[in-house]
Amino acid sequence: MRDLLVRFGFGLLLVLMGVVVFVIVPSEILGPRGMPKLRSLQGELDSVSQECDRYQAEIQKLDKEIRSLRDDPSAIERIARDELGMIKEGEIIYQFKPSQDSPSTEK
Repeated sequence: MRDLLVRFGFGLLLVLMGVVVFVIVPSEILGPRGMPKLRSLQGELDSVSQECDRYQAEIQKLDKEIRSLRDDPSAIERIARDELGMIKEGEIIYQFKPSQDSPSTEK
């Protein structure tokens, strides 16, 4: 009798393992939380990685510009002239108004 219970228990265990292996595992892998979710997350990771790379490149560019503004007098002069309209001592600036007869380049 005991052997029958042991065999029955072992058979039941095999059936339960079969159900798990052939029904539950594939449904979990192929279900909405399985491979489709993995693919979606992989795409999101790729997108975020590309964005991170763009930000890293921008940070490097800005670091270079900061170093230039700290150390390079010609860069400081360029900013002062272009953005602040400053001139060197002794320079003369001539400003011409566009004549009304000249063709306009704006469209």
